[in-house]
Amino acid sequence: MQARAKRLLAFVCMTALVLLFSTHNVSAKKTTQYPKSYDLRAHGMVTPVRFQKDAGLCWAFAATSAMESNALMKGLGTYDLSEVHLAYFSLTGVTKPLPGLEGDVLTFTGNKPWYQYGGYSGFATVHLMNGYGAVPESVAPLSMLPSQPSQSLATGHAVLSLTGTKEIKASNKNAVKQAIMTTGALVCGTHFSRNGSAYYNAKTGALYVNKKKNLDHDITIVGWDDNYPRSNFGTTKPKQDGAWLCKNCWGSSWGNKGYFWLSYEDVPSQQDTCYAYEVEKATPSLYIYQHDGGYALYGYEHCTDMANVFTAVSNTTLLRVSNYLEPTSGTLTIYKQDKKNAPGSGEKLLSQHFSTSTTGYRTFLLKQPVSLKKGERFTILFSFDRPTFAYTDYDDIGDWYIDSDITAKSGQSFVKLTDEDWFTDATWNLRMKGYAFLQ
Repeated sequence: MQARAKRLLAFVCMTALVLLFSTHNVSAKKTTQYPKSYDLRAHGMVTPVRFQKDAGLCWAFAATSAMESNALMKGLGTYDLSEVHLAYFSLTGVTKPLPGLEGDVLTFTGNKPWYQYGGYSGFATVHLMNGYGAVPESVAPLSMLPSQPSQSLATGHAVLSLTGTKEIKASNKNAVKQAIMTTGALVCGTHFSRNGSAYYNAKTGALYVNKKKNLDHDITIVGWDDNYPRSNFGTTKPKQDGAWLCKNCWGSSWGNKGYFWLSYEDVPSQQDTCYAYEVEKATPSLYIYQHDGGYALYGYEHCTDMANVFTAVSNTTLLRVSNYLEPTSGTLTIYKQDKKNAPGSGEKLLSQHFSTSTTGYRTFLLKQPVSLKKGERFTILFSFDRPTFAYTDYDDIGDWYIDSDITAKSGQSFVKLTDEDWFTDATWNLRMKGYAFLQ
C-alpha cells in the first residue's frame, strides 16, 4: 500500500500565516479574451461593505461576501449573512452534529476569546459543506460579541447552502478573471495591517507588497483594471500597470468607500489560493449522507477509484453527490452494495460521466433519481480516467487552537490505488456525500 500523502492548506489569521495541512491546486487554462477593466459593482453583483470592528473575523467576512455575490449572480436575491455564526461554529464545533457526523468533534483550545483568532476559507468550506448552511445576520449579529451564538442556532436557520468551491491560484490572472465573471467575488489573502502599512498608499487606496510576507488578512476581489497606474502605489512601485479591485471589511469610511486596489504583482497575494463559492437556496428537507466531519485534509496519491458506502436511513430518493476533487474526469456510478464484497460488486443502479476543471468541492446532479429502500446499503463510486489524489479527513489538525477528532469506521470509505486492491481504514473518510429526499 502506498503511504498516505499529506497536503497543506494555507491558514489565514490576523497576525501570521500558519501552515496546517497541504493541498495541491491546479487551475484550468482559459483562452477567453477578457475586458481591460471589470467591476462587479457596475453589474449589481456585490453587497454593501461591512465592518468587522475589533473581531479577527476577516476570513468570515470575506467568505460571506463571496457567497452573497454568488447569490446575486444566480438571481437568488440579496443576502446579509452572519459572519459570527459562520466563524463561531467553524471554530468551536456543533454539539449535536448532523446525521453521519456523530463522533466527529471540533474543540476550541485557544486561551483568548474565539472571535480574536483568525481562520481560513477551508474551515468555512468544510463547515458549510457538512450541511450547516449560512444564516442571516439577524440570527447572530456582530453586535452580540463578546457573547456567542447558542448551540440551538447551529441548525434550522440556513438561508443559503454551499454546493461547491473553486480554488484558483491568485497568480493565474486569467483564471481569476474568469471566476469573477462567472461566479462572483473571490476570497483572497493579503498582507495588510489595520494599524497602517508602509506598502499601502492611503491617498489612492492602493496596496503593493514587493516581498514575501505572511498572509494576515482576507478580502474579496470584485474586479480589475489592467491599466491602473503603477504610479498610484506607494514608495515602492510595481513594474507594470494593473491591479485587482478589492472589497475590504473595515467599513465604508476606510479606503475608497471600503474598497482598494491590489497590484497584480503583489507578492504575498500571488502565493495564495483564491476561493470562489457556489451557493443555492437552502432546502431543509434535503438529507445528506456523509461520513467526513473532520477538518484536517489528507489523502492518497495515484488513486484510480474511490467509494463511500452508506445505509439508507429511510426510503430514499438520491438526487446528487458531491466530492472534493482536483481537475479530473471519469465515471460516477451508484450501486446497491453487496454486504460481503468490495465496492462496485452489487447491482448497478446508475452510471454517468463526470468532469471538473478546478480543485475544490463539486456537486454532480444525477441524470435520474435513484430510489433506495430503508436499510439497503448503497455505494457512490468514482472511477477516474487518470490517477488522481483522493482527499480524506483525518483524526489530526495540529497543535493550534482547534482540535479536530473524528470517528471513522472501516468499511465506510474505500480507495483503490494504481496496481492495488481496494482498501479501507478506521482513521479517515473520503470527502464524498450523497444528497437525498427521505420518505
